[in-house]
Amino acid sequence: MAFHLRRIARHGYQRLIGLLLLLVAVNALLHPPSGELMSWVPMLILLGLSALLAKPLATLRGPGWQLPVQTLAAGAFIALHQVSIGTGNLTTLILTDAVIILTSAITLYTRPVAIMALLTPLLLPLVNALTTTSPFPWYALTLLAISMVVAQQVQHTLWRWSHLSRRQQERYRKLQQLMNQKSDQDGLTGITNRNRFDQRLRQLVAENRRTHNPLTLVMLDVDYFRSYNDHYGHKAGDRCLKGLAKLMVHCSRRQTDVIARYGGEEFAILLPATDKGGAERLLRQLRTEVAEAAVAHNHSPISNTITLSAGVAQWTPGQGADALVEQAGKALNQAKLEGRNRYVIA
Repeated sequence: MAFHLRRIARHGYQRLIGLLLLLVAVNALLHPPSGELMSWVPMLILLGLSALLAKPLATLRGPGWQLPVQTLAAGAFIALHQVSIGTGNLTTLILTDAVIILTSAITLYTRPVAIMALLTPLLLPLVNALTTTSPFPWYALTLLAISMVVAQQVQHTLWRWSHLSRRQQERYRKLQQLMNQKSDQDGLTGITNRNRFDQRLRQLVAENRRTHNPLTLVMLDVDYFRSYNDHYGHKAGDRCLKGLAKLMVHCSRRQTDVIARYGGEEFAILLPATDKGGAERLLRQLRTEVAEAAVAHNHSPISNTITLSAGVAQWTPGQGADALVEQAGKALNQAKLEGRNRYVIA
């Protein structure tokens, strides 16, 4: 429904002018021009409406007054045409105006000013016909009033549908945004998940091939986390991972940094526009905060609290994303081989 309403709002007035053009063409055929100059006025009006239709307002970029000006011109053309061919047939005139009223209510329902600009010029031939017809044609006024009431109801209904459609679209947009956000997050820790990390890493590597900015990757692992889970339980292990994730986010402090849970007890920190020195400063702060947190790990052979091992690698020109991850992974393995609770810079 939203799609169709947008199409009405964007292109409906073009169809309205097309309808006016058709009405003028039919009237011109019913009253073909003769040798007199004034008999050619309807054809000239037809050409004027053709000019309006040739360059629809949707192709223009300008202030909001342009559409009312165009519809005012269209209404003036059709009114001039009605005057030029005469207003003796009141029924035809009323039916024509009723069709225009209903059509404008549908096609221009979002622009009431444009509707008024279109209908105002039509009052001249209508008033002239009503005042010259005897007896007074109450049936004509009744028909016109009915068409105006129906048009108002149609316009109100379309506006209400449009309003509901916008609200639904806004709810859908927020829901989609929330779903996208959730799909990029790790379910346990709330930080970036592995899939989003891989995407962001490839994006940054592609950008750095053009800019040659520094890019550093830190791979971290919780020392002897399996023993921690076995002795303290999985719930305690989950709380431990959540706490470590919060500490990493606190230490990075930059929105451009990517803090991700790489898998299990392994984390990754991607640092755009940061060299090895910046990564080392972050690791020192992180190690200090982990030590201050002092999460008990009495079954670790190297410490009675939780500790981290880390490997650091800086991107070099020509290096791919997988190669950077492999290099940081090797540095992490080296830190484990050297006794854990330390970091190694590749």
